[in-house]
Amino acid sequence: MPIKNHSVRDLNSIRKLDGSLLAGERDMYMRIVEDCEKSPLTWHMFYDLSLNFNGDSRQSIQIDFLLLSIKGAIIVEVKGGIISIHDGNYCYEYQGITKQMSRTPFKQADTYKWALVNHHILSMNEIYIDTVCAFPHTHLDSTAGAEEIDQRYKLWTIDNQSSGSDSFADFCLTVLDYDKEGLKHPMTDLTENQLNLLVARLAPTIFSTSNYSETSVSEILNWLRISNLDTLKSLSKNNRIFIEGGPGTGKTTIAKGYIKMFSEQKGLYLCWNKLLQSRIQYLLKEDGLTSCDVMQYGSFLMRLTGGKITYADIEGPSDVLTEKIIRFFNSHTVDIPFIGYNYIIVDEIHDILDKGVIEVLDHLASMTNCGLSKGRYLVFFDNEQGYNSEARELEDLASVISQNSAIYCLLDNKRVRTNLEIVQVASKVKDLPSYYDLNPVLDDIENKEDYPISIHRFYEPKDMLKYIKQLSDDLHEKRACANYILLAHSSLKRVAGIGKKDIYQIITELKNVSELTTENINTEWDDNLQFTSILSYKGLENHHIILALKKEDYFKCFELYIGMTRAIVSLKLLILE
Repeated sequence: MPIKNHSVRDLNSIRKLDGSLLAGERDMYMRIVEDCEKSPLTWHMFYDLSLNFNGDSRQSIQIDFLLLSIKGAIIVEVKGGIISIHDGNYCYEYQGITKQMSRTPFKQADTYKWALVNHHILSMNEIYIDTVCAFPHTHLDSTAGAEEIDQRYKLWTIDNQSSGSDSFADFCLTVLDYDKEGLKHPMTDLTENQLNLLVARLAPTIFSTSNYSETSVSEILNWLRISNLDTLKSLSKNNRIFIEGGPGTGKTTIAKGYIKMFSEQKGLYLCWNKLLQSRIQYLLKEDGLTSCDVMQYGSFLMRLTGGKITYADIEGPSDVLTEKIIRFFNSHTVDIPFIGYNYIIVDEIHDILDKGVIEVLDHLASMTNCGLSKGRYLVFFDNEQGYNSEARELEDLASVISQNSAIYCLLDNKRVRTNLEIVQVASKVKDLPSYYDLNPVLDDIENKEDYPISIHRFYEPKDMLKYIKQLSDDLHEKRACANYILLAHSSLKRVAGIGKKDIYQIITELKNVSELTTENINTEWDDNLQFTSILSYKGLENHHIILALKKEDYFKCFELYIGMTRAIVSLKLLILE
């Protein structure tokens, strides 16, 4: 079978810094290619992988060869020239002088193995990873002084190298089979398709340039302009992360930090809101983070299924949508691009927990279709922002994910003092059964001075429209629109305005007001006041929020809670009585 060489450097580039050939690596390069081409298995080869990992000590490693087949992955550590063991220490010859190595080649290969695992380059849940050493110019009868730690079976020497009957590919397979026998939980071979998926999911820079680098935590802190990001370092050690946190607790900051840390790996960012999708896409692109695809969940499902799941399915009953997703996965082979992600991030997962996202994670976060328990993902959950959370059983659904994850609770609001006060009031509003139950809360606000929340009451639609027009004109004149947004409660769409137009339509036609869309959300808004509905703005925020709503029997207090928690500095409530 052919050997698929993913190395950038060719045979002629295998040289020392002084330009002389690295004979050991050159000889092994030729032998690996020759023997693997004769093997009945397909092999994938990466040569000279340079990896710079984040951490306290900025670990940098260089792997001579990484070989992958359906049987497993093999890290090959090569030592050319004369290698010897004196008093249990490995030594090499340099210009006729015997020098001691700082660590054994076997320990070195093992360090590389765990570096690949701990930094999520390869997963031991998906492929068995082993190590061997090659001393193509040296004969050794034993690798250690004590028989019980002798690893001679994992050593390729000059005896093998000069033999016409020995095969390096068969040698690697023998080591894999022997070491697999000692496993408590046996691992099955990969399929050819799974092997191709695994190779496709290796970090893009490894795949193209053999030079992978992670961003350090300190660099991320400087980049995000924050004083600390305590959880980020812990997050990087886990494959599956479940984060609970309310508005202002820094979830988006953590997501950006995570993407930045693994900026050379391919990621997928899913969210429910199209405006949020556009905003996150823009922020990542602005910071040069192009390796993470950002998609609105519904659009992703339609693309994943080739249109078999429609917009009507996504807007329809959640149980019907979930069943359709399950049937799709059971009857279709998913294309490589959808499983070719190193990690998946789901923002505001409470919005889609009952819409099949659990099944999506299980099938796409791991090529073994065991993504919930063996995949790699980062999800953000806030039960308080999940609409009708008890009836939708969001806590129970969330536990399906969290029981397989490291759980972090973000309790501290990272925003300014005024935001803390706004969120406290919003929390009182969230579970109220009707608008009329709001009156004590509103009365309390109106009795306070120097408060970040102000209330303005209107008794005619034309008076509210006149106020909004004057406000938008003033902001336009001051060129201060960028820090403000006008959000409409759904109750406003049921208010007659002028003629056949409702008040919502009339607001969009005001001179210095512009309706927010996915096309214009990232433009500079110095001239016009942005305007959209509360639920369309879910997951986003601005300094100053203006909420327009109407007192009515079917008023949704939960929706008001969502709108209030979008404010960072101040909140203005415009109430049509």
